[in-house]
Amino acid sequence: MDIKLLKKMAYERTSQAARILATELKTALANNDLTELVKVAQVVKELATPLKSEFEPLLFYARAIAKWADDDISGAIDEFKSLKNSGRRFKPGCYAIALSKRYGCLKITDVMLDMPAEIFERVSEIFQPPTSTSGHFSIVHTRLKNADILKTSLKKLGFVVKKNAEIRGSMGKKVPADIVVILNGDYDLGWKLNANNTFDAICDFAGISELYNLTELINSIVAQYDKIVAKGNLSED
Repeated sequence: MDIKLLKKMAYERTSQAARILATELKTALANNDLTELVKVAQVVKELATPLKSEFEPLLFYARAIAKWADDDISGAIDEFKSLKNSGRRFKPGCYAIALSKRYGCLKITDVMLDMPAEIFERVSEIFQPPTSTSGHFSIVHTRLKNADILKTSLKKLGFVVKKNAEIRGSMGKKVPADIVVILNGDYDLGWKLNANNTFDAICDFAGISELYNLTELINSIVAQYDKIVAKGNLSED
């Protein structure tokens, strides 16, 4: 990687420079070359001015991956959160994608940048956008799979929990769920086991958002779930 040439290119052919940097990051991550990851991330940082106008998400990714390489996991997670929250400003050729079976979280031109597996396990809920289901209800996919741990987590957070009940939505609509959390107001948060044997969170997104930040709410539940698993109080299997 010719850094001097790349810096010149960043101002004259920004898209090409961004692609080269993305490719270098992808290769270094695939080879688990932490030194190279930090080096390329530093170059991205130095090119923040030309990249920001069109490829700002690459800056978030580079900062996140550098912190991960430096074993700053919480810092990396915060950067990936910033990446997600900046999605509405993405331009064609540079955007985040919902996480599914792969770890990919960002595409620069035709280069898909992946997220380290250990980071993916911690933040996959953050990147999953609500998808529509019947009526006004939406689904948020999570990795949670044990009903007992999930119910215990909800109770420890102070929620009233019902089993095999209905989720309240707008205009009196209701849908069934395996686990239902009774929230303040007129709407509930439900959990239903899907075909992959993990739980989907289901709710009337618009109604929930009047009183809660859905991402923060689900993340707090996931954090409590992980805390119980880590302590070994209940087995996830």
